[in-house]
Amino acid sequence: MSFVASLTASDLGLGGKARSLARLAALGFATPPGFVVRDELFRVLCPHRLAPGPLDESALQALDRIRGDIDRAPWPQGFREELASGLRALGGSRFSVRSSFASEDEGGALVVGVY
Repeated sequence: MSFVASLTASDLGLGGKARSLARLAALGFATPPGFVVRDELFRVLCPHRLAPGPLDESALQALDRIRGDIDRAPWPQGFREELASGLRALGGSRFSVRSSFASEDEGGALVVGVY
């Protein structure tokens, strides 16, 4: 399993923001170099996800439990090496991170800003 991907507009496993950045780059717009940590990482760290629903106290408590589970989960084998390789390929010593997830773009999804 690969956890890191190039920015490719046709890759439906990327979130909408990453696909938009890839489209801009393909059209010749100046974009920063980058790569994507694929949603497979989240799926490994958090195999149980909330179904879309109202953002009530129960949902917030469930999100807190899931966050705790993710905080305690070990990184999957190979992820650290893939991440280090991607960062080395970019060069430099400072990086910007933008969080997104493909499910954020689904209608009725309760995930914007959660990932």
